[in-house]
Amino acid sequence: MYLPGLGGYPLRGWDEAIYATAARYALERGDYLVPHLYWLASNGEIVYEPFLEKPPLSMWLMTLSMGVFGPSEFAARLPQALAATAVAPVLYLGTRSLLGRRRATIAGGLWLTTTFVATGNNAARFGGTDALHTLFGTVFVFTVWRLVSTQSVTEANGGLSRPHHRPRAAFWAVGVAAGITLLIKGFAAGSFVIAVLPLALVRWHVFARHWQATLELIGITISIAVPWVLLAYLRYGETLVNELIREQVLARATGDLVETSFETTFAFMRFPYFRELPAQFDPWIYFLFPAVIWSIWYGVYRGDDSRVTTDGWLLWWGVSTVGVFVLTGNHGWYLLPAFVPGALLVAGLFDDALAGRLGALAGVAAGATLLLLYSFRLAGISPVASAKPAIPVTDGVPFVVLTALGTAAVCLYGAYTHTDSVLTAPAAAQGVLNSRLSRVLLGLVLVVGGVAVVGTSANTAGASYNEQGAFALALNEQLDSGEPVYLTPTATEQLALFTFGFYIDAPLATTPETPPDDGYLVAVEPAPDTVTPPAVAGGAEAAVAVAVELPDGRVLVAYDLGAVSRSP
Repeated sequence: MYLPGLGGYPLRGWDEAIYATAARYALERGDYLVPHLYWLASNGEIVYEPFLEKPPLSMWLMTLSMGVFGPSEFAARLPQALAATAVAPVLYLGTRSLLGRRRATIAGGLWLTTTFVATGNNAARFGGTDALHTLFGTVFVFTVWRLVSTQSVTEANGGLSRPHHRPRAAFWAVGVAAGITLLIKGFAAGSFVIAVLPLALVRWHVFARHWQATLELIGITISIAVPWVLLAYLRYGETLVNELIREQVLARATGDLVETSFETTFAFMRFPYFRELPAQFDPWIYFLFPAVIWSIWYGVYRGDDSRVTTDGWLLWWGVSTVGVFVLTGNHGWYLLPAFVPGALLVAGLFDDALAGRLGALAGVAAGATLLLLYSFRLAGISPVASAKPAIPVTDGVPFVVLTALGTAAVCLYGAYTHTDSVLTAPAAAQGVLNSRLSRVLLGLVLVVGGVAVVGTSANTAGASYNEQGAFALALNEQLDSGEPVYLTPTATEQLALFTFGFYIDAPLATTPETPPDDGYLVAVEPAPDTVTPPAVAGGAEAAVAVAVELPDGRVLVAYDLGAVSRSP
């Protein structure tokens, strides 16, 4: 679903170009163990140094991808695209025995068609860490959930339940998932630990009874996550502590790392999470409130304690994830893991609606009404719809038609399956409706509808990323092997040149005090009519090699220091 067009647009400077450049250098220069980058040091010099702000697993996977497909946008984004796609089968496999096959299948479809999953930065169509982080964090949560659920059943049956004679493998699976999640994004994995905390506290006896397997779980987690940290610490010492812990955890959590430029709901927030969340989890967020209300009512009314407990824990998972990053985060993509329990909750509403439960059918109708009133996809049609962000998704009249058809299909099918339904069908029609072919056709319709909801490949307009990529590729055509490229202080201060750094085939450095007589000098000029070539050896002016005008009117220009301009 996410692969078409995946390599059709330049890398964004934040954050995918950073990770992709580190992966490219690992492949080309052999810096596999500790990724390296050209980085602007505190003294203003551009230096080639280790990138220690994140654990390396996501960059290792990018390096592997580039080793197979070559250094390209497609290769940089492929691990994230596959990870985001893999969350759907993980949802199915992890919950089918606990929630039912249909609900598990629906949840996977809802995840795949969530707006931010398909179009958001650091999600399915961008290189980075967060889709991978969500995938393995979700595996961790589901392995814990299945572990405590199945072991509790086994203990209740006196340990005679056949599938659980060997619980140790389940503990090992938890440890592997935890270690991998830590090796992708470090302390951010703590949100998944908080998610499973109620399960661990309520079913503590599972871990106490199998204390040896619990110790093995911890040992496996440490053996996967810690060796790289120890090796990096032995090599770089306090630098690792400063970058990985003080800057990326403590400073980010306290707000000392960056100052917010957003208008937020509360003063302590550094990103407008509450304002952005409806667009991020669109279109399914409008079904979330009816789903929660229905789940509570159904569980209490039917006396189904397991339903109340399960959906209550899913709600905790989602709310605790949002809460953690509302308090400590400053980027929208941190909420990506919260869309997994959100999808499961909404899937419960659709599942019950398809089963003919009238309250769930009413909830689906209510959710569709809210969607058609408030979704950004209806901007310009509904007077109360939110403003549409610059993302390429299906909207307007086509989306209204899709929503109406989908809601009608769910409600009609649910009304048909309801035990007291007034809708009947001839025996031959019932045979078709209940056949395997009808389920296959329904699946194909859902896939086509999902692709329509998701829309086209991601848009990267803004921030000069397209121009940086084109500029670097044009400059590559003039570079000799090993010829350096110098960056002026103005260029490094005014632009995040990470996209340029990925595409350029040359070592980078800051402008030396003595003008060099070889290489290229990259500068940012205020306007086309202010381009002033620098003086080179002998007092002549350098020649303009490449110049690209940025969207804001500034000019990104490369001067050939080894050639003399013939024009004034």
